Amino acid sequence: SERANGYLPLMCRLTVDGEIKQFSCKLDVPPKLWDVKTARATGKSAEAQKINAEVDRIRVDVNRRYQELMQSDGYVT
Repeated sequence: SERANGYLPLMCRLTVDGEIKQFSCKLDVPPKLWDVKTARATGKSAEAQKINAEVDRIRVDVNRRYQELMQSDGYVT
């Protein structure tokens, strides 16, 4: 839901074992900066760069966890 400042919370959605899991990225984003197709903030402003850096960090964390599961379990569905 929209914050008082007009920003929206950024959520991450993953599918695990055929079930959708969703969690908050703990990041509020101005709708005018967000590009749904690229899942990134647009522009070169400091705010857009900060948002994109955090999105990249989250993506790296998710990919790292995926690799850990692949090594320990041999599969991820």
